[in-house]
Amino acid sequence: MRLLLAPRKLDVFDLVTSGVVYYASAYLFPLVVFFHLPTKYFDFSSAAWSPATLLYVTGGLLAFLVGSVTAPRGTVRWVLGATKFIARPWSPGRRTIVYAGSAVATVLFCAVWLWGGSYFHLDPQGVGKIGVRFYSLIGSLRWLFLVTLLVLTFERFFTALREGGKEVSRLRIIAWTLLLAAACYGFFSASRYSVLFPFFSYMIVRHYYWRKYMIRDIASIALLVMVGMALINIYKEPNIWLTSYRPNNASRTIAATQYVVDNSIGRISPYAVLEKIFTPHKEYRGTTPANFLINIAIPRILWKEKPVMSPDGNAFGRALGILQPDDYRTTVAPTMMGDFYLGFGLWGMFFAMFCLGFVFRVLARVFLGGGGASPTGILVYVVLWLQLVKGMEDWASPVFAGTIKMIAILLIVHLFAMKRMVPATPATS
Repeated sequence: MRLLLAPRKLDVFDLVTSGVVYYASAYLFPLVVFFHLPTKYFDFSSAAWSPATLLYVTGGLLAFLVGSVTAPRGTVRWVLGATKFIARPWSPGRRTIVYAGSAVATVLFCAVWLWGGSYFHLDPQGVGKIGVRFYSLIGSLRWLFLVTLLVLTFERFFTALREGGKEVSRLRIIAWTLLLAAACYGFFSASRYSVLFPFFSYMIVRHYYWRKYMIRDIASIALLVMVGMALINIYKEPNIWLTSYRPNNASRTIAATQYVVDNSIGRISPYAVLEKIFTPHKEYRGTTPANFLINIAIPRILWKEKPVMSPDGNAFGRALGILQPDDYRTTVAPTMMGDFYLGFGLWGMFFAMFCLGFVFRVLARVFLGGGGASPTGILVYVVLWLQLVKGMEDWASPVFAGTIKMIAILLIVHLFAMKRMVPATPATS
């Protein structure tokens, strides 16, 4: 709590801070209504804001913070042991192999994604030629290898910048070329997340390997979310901008403000979803231990008929009344807090949020505690941040299962790449 109240110590990319910010964005909805900010579709999602919803969100946030405060310190034996293992440096030769392998795998899986017809986000063809059994696997590996490539590139660049290496100029060109290529690849797929995560990867590495610019980071995040998401939506669905926001030559300033508010606060704030969820819904159940075990135990590539453990997002959104009845493309998820409420009730939600805060704080201490001695710490942390902070708006079970699998892969990479311990030779008399 003191961290959030002390601006000079605020770490904007801390897992706990980021989780608090996401759920605190629920308070933006009443502010938009109260101050009558220009918007077109907020009133469709929810006609009036509910004090009970904000009370439940506040309780969940407090439980989340209490869980993070009670997490063991970095000096606790098992936390310190895990941190030391993650901090084991990589062998230069094996690092080159990991980097080259990530580059080849990224190009390969991106090409397969294009060939298989799965590139365009929300394409009606869905999984395309790839098929249900391989769709999730290839999609996850494509993302993981691309993030690995980005993080290792920027980690090397900022290390050279910090140490005054001669290769700074060359690494800067490589790093920014890769970043822009990844963002362009995501933009033309019309996927907001695919555009944003390369920039967040760069910002997190810079934050922990170079310098922490609190004001600049907050401004950059706001700009990325507000302007970036609006531009992607204009590219994806230009008719909405042309017909709904600019009729009869309306003021460009008002229209642009409406569009930005709807596609940033309206897209990210969990308020509208949580308000609907906190009304009992017998049709849907949230995450359960069985959901999680089935998600993580057997991959779909080995179990073709593996059940989908999270409901159809489009049907879920229409059932809650958040989507228009004729919208059969947009998907809606309950957020982790809403998922916990559906699965365990109000008090179960508070307990689950407490556990979530506890786990987030432990993960941050383990993977950031090594001080940059090994790229594994920052690599795993970036993957955790991208998966879990973005996953805050999703069903909990598939997010946790997918994250654990990715971390397991990265730890295997760490075992391969780290330097071997050479036993000291006994002194001879």
